[in-house]
Amino acid sequence: IHQHDGEPANVSLVRVGLLGCSPIQPSVAIDIRTLELYYCLHRCQPQLSIQAMAKTLCDLQNVNYQLCYREQFSIAFDTFLAILREVQQRTDCALRCEDPRWRATHMCVCCTYKLPDEKPLVPSILVSHDGNNSLKRIASVATVDQHVFHSSYILSWDVIEKFKDKVKHCQHLHNLLLVICIPNTPRLITIRDDSISDVLTSCERWKSSAPEHQKMALNIYETMGIFAAACQHGFIIKFCEMVHSGELAKYPLALTDFILDAFGKDIGIRYDIGCTFGKIICNSPLLSAKAGANQLQVIINSFYG
Repeated sequence: IHQHDGEPANVSLVRVGLLGCSPIQPSVAIDIRTLELYYCLHRCQPQLSIQAMAKTLCDLQNVNYQLCYREQFSIAFDTFLAILREVQQRTDCALRCEDPRWRATHMCVCCTYKLPDEKPLVPSILVSHDGNNSLKRIASVATVDQHVFHSSYILSWDVIEKFKDKVKHCQHLHNLLLVICIPNTPRLITIRDDSISDVLTSCERWKSSAPEHQKMALNIYETMGIFAAACQHGFIIKFCEMVHSGELAKYPLALTDFILDAFGKDIGIRYDIGCTFGKIICNSPLLSAKAGANQLQVIINSFYG
C-alpha cells in the first residue's frame, strides 16, 4: 500500500478500503466491506457476536483463531460505527434535520404526515407507554464505558431527572379520578365516579402502580430495563434506561413531556396503568399545565371493561 509523505497510515489504508486496528501504527487492517457485512448481519441477528464473526473469518482464511483477533475486529468495528455516526450527523446538519425532535415528528408517515385541508383527528396521534424489565444489566460486571452515546432515540438522563421527586403520588383512591379533555378548553377536567371506583382500585396493587419507594431495584443491578414510547404502528418515539429502579413515574413523565413538545395538541397516550398515571400528571407541577393546555388524553386498556 503506497503511503504519501507525511500521510497517516490509516488514511492510506482507508483510501484502498481498509480500516486499521490501531490509531497510530496499525499492523492489522480489516476490509471495510467485511465490517459492513457484520453491521448488516448484526442488525438482523443481534445474537451474532464479534467473536463468532472473527472465528468465521479465521475459518475462511484457514487461520487458527486467537483472542487478539476478536479484540482487533472489535476496535475496527467501533471505528466503523463512529464513522457512520459522524457521516449521519453531518448529513442531518446539511439537510437541516439536526433538531432533536425531527426524527420523532417524521418517523411514521401515517401518524405525522398531514394533507392540506385535512380534517383534524382527535386524538391526533396514539402513543403507547410501557416498561420492560427483561434487559437487566448487573453492576460492576465489567469496566464501565464513560462515553455518552448520542442518539435521537434515547432520552437524556438530565431530562429524566427533572421529574424526580416532583410528584406527590397518592396511592389511596377513594373515588375514581378520570382525566378528560373538553374541546377548546385549555384545562384538564376531573370526574369522580363512586359506582366504578371499586373496580379500578385494584390497579393500585399492580407492581407498576406501587409507590416509588417500592420500585427500587436490587443493588446488584445497574440497569433494570428500558421504558419506551411508540406510536400505534410500532415505531419507537423515544426510550430511556431504568437505572437502579423499577418503573418510576419520572420515566413516563419525561417521555410525555417530550411527546407534548413534539406533537402538540390532542395526543392520546395509552398506558396499562393509565388510571393512576392520569392522576400523576394532574399532580405534576412541571406537566399538569402543559397537559391541560394541549388537551392530553390518558387512555387505559380495554380489559377494564
